[in-house]
Amino acid sequence: MSVSAPALVFDWTTPRRRGGVLIFFLGASLLLHGLCFYLFQVVYPPAITMLPPPARVSVITPENMEAQALVRWTEAEDPALATTTQRPPDRSGVSLPEVEHVPSYATHHPELKTLPAPTPDTRIPSAASEAVVPRTAFRPLPPQAAQKTAIVFEDGSENLGRLL
Repeated sequence: MSVSAPALVFDWTTPRRRGGVLIFFLGASLLLHGLCFYLFQVVYPPAITMLPPPARVSVITPENMEAQALVRWTEAEDPALATTTQRPPDRSGVSLPEVEHVPSYATHHPELKTLPAPTPDTRIPSAASEAVVPRTAFRPLPPQAAQKTAIVFEDGSENLGRLL
């Protein structure tokens, strides 16, 4: 009666080396990219080339009526003017309005509470001192004896390679 080893769940054989396949695919990818670049850029060049717009500078002068209308429109639609407070023309500089300050403690007098009578501390004082604890010299632990490692397997190893 011969006992055969159970089938393993995982294949533990060494894998094949696939370095040549990776180099082949990298080379094929480089060759195909070069071929597509040649086909779509050299053989079929773009039909229309857009030139950049010519450089142009516009100067707003007071003699031009269109420029005056543009300046008036910009001043009327300025969002900075809409969000700021405009001072009256007769005031110059920043001046705060005259407001009489009345502090709250001038009109309201809170009632003061009386303190409770002090209670004496009747606890027993601690026997431990409140000074710094002295440090002792560090002594390394003695080496421990080495222990042997043991592995115990349970019964039921015949179901190890079987799938549910």
